Amino acid sequence: MREGKVRAAYAVDCYGAAPAALKMAFGNGFGINFIEKLRLVDLFKNAMGDLLVEMSPDDLVAVSDAEGFDWHVVGTVTGKENAVFSWRGARIPLEEMLAAWKRPLEKVFPSKS
Repeated sequence: MREGKVRAAYAVDCYGAAPAALKMAFGNGFGINFIEKLRLVDLFKNAMGDLLVEMSPDDLVAVSDAEGFDWHVVGTVTGKENAVFSWRGARIPLEEMLAAWKRPLEKVFPSKS
C-alpha cells in the first residue's frame, strides 16, 4: 500500500467478499467478474479481518513473490462502460444492484426531498 500498488481496498466483514466488492463498486462505478472456480458460499462466507484489494496484474506478481501473505484472486474489475457483477454466466448490472440496495433505506433516509 505504501508503494502505491493498491488501487482500492476494503475491510471485509462477516458478510463476505461479494458484498464488500459491491460496496466498492457503488463508490467507484465499476463492476467485477468473479472467477468461476469460486463457490457461492465462498463469496458470502465470513471473512472478518480480510482485505479485498484491487491491484494491477503486474503489481499482483510482486505480491505473489512476497513472504507472509495468504491471498487469493477473486475476480477482475470491469470498467464503467461494463459495470456489471458476473459469476458463472450470471450478470447483474451495477445500477440494478444499487437500486435494490437503496430500496429498503429510501423510507428511512430519502435520497430526494
